[in-house]
Amino acid sequence: MSEMRIDYGDGAYTMGNERDEEVLVLSVGQRFEVMIHGEWCQVRLESGGYRGRYYVTATGERGRLALCMAARLCQQSHEGSVQQDMATMSLEQARAIWVGKQVKSLVPLACGVVRGVVREITQRGYVVFVYSPCLNEVAVMVSFPFERIGDVLEVRHAV
Repeated sequence: MSEMRIDYGDGAYTMGNERDEEVLVLSVGQRFEVMIHGEWCQVRLESGGYRGRYYVTATGERGRLALCMAARLCQQSHEGSVQQDMATMSLEQARAIWVGKQVKSLVPLACGVVRGVVREITQRGYVVFVYSPCLNEVAVMVSFPFERIGDVLEVRHAV
């Protein structure tokens, strides 16, 4: 993979090549690699609200993107990296990343894709997701194994 640099313009972080051409606009949830302390580290872009963006490593370390930071596209497939992140992440790290976050479902619930909040990740490793269907707005709780979180939920932009 060729090395690129992080840039910021028009309200979005991008990866650019050595000719300053925009190669990729980075979006929340996207995975890529950045140079941290002299080593390539796979990260996921997250939203801190008010259009703030930060990266999260598989070990739960968070940091801000810096202009001209060395970056490159991931060498692994997206699905493989999600499963690897979930396998190496402790429940405490997962709680710090997911609990209290507004998310949307990737699978249809209540006759469609819904938005809600991750309320808890239990000691047994189950995610508790709460949402209110548009029709009656009665809160509904869904629980599923944490290992499936990348298949079921997607972090959305904070409003």
